Amino acid sequence: MPKIGLKPLRLCGQAVRQKTDSGPMPNPVLVVSKDGRNSSISINQDVDLYITRFKEPNTFKFSLMPKRAAWIQTIAGTITVNGQVLKTGDAASVTDVSAIKIEGAPGAEVMLFDLMVANTPP
Repeated sequence: MPKIGLKPLRLCGQAVRQKTDSGPMPNPVLVVSKDGRNSSISINQDVDLYITRFKEPNTFKFSLMPKRAAWIQTIAGTITVNGQVLKTGDAASVTDVSAIKIEGAPGAEVMLFDLMVANTPP
């Protein structure tokens, strides 16, 4: 019996590495989305996954649409999310705001998940 699904998963990992291994990313890079836009990997979930890597101190704002929330995971370093300091391994859930301000210290890496709010009809 063939192992269906293993090859696409390996290719997905290669695609993410190609988009994110190019060094610092001062602005979020979309790597996974429901519709595969901007050359992102397509998944069957209502989520967008962005990755950012800071080489030097930088700030960016991320806009959330109504009925959306964000999960922000600090991969490495220190960031500040709307005034709250997060360090390696820390995460924050952000709801009921229209914009998120993320400040990154040199060497910081962040994953930002843009998600539909639970129990909210599309």
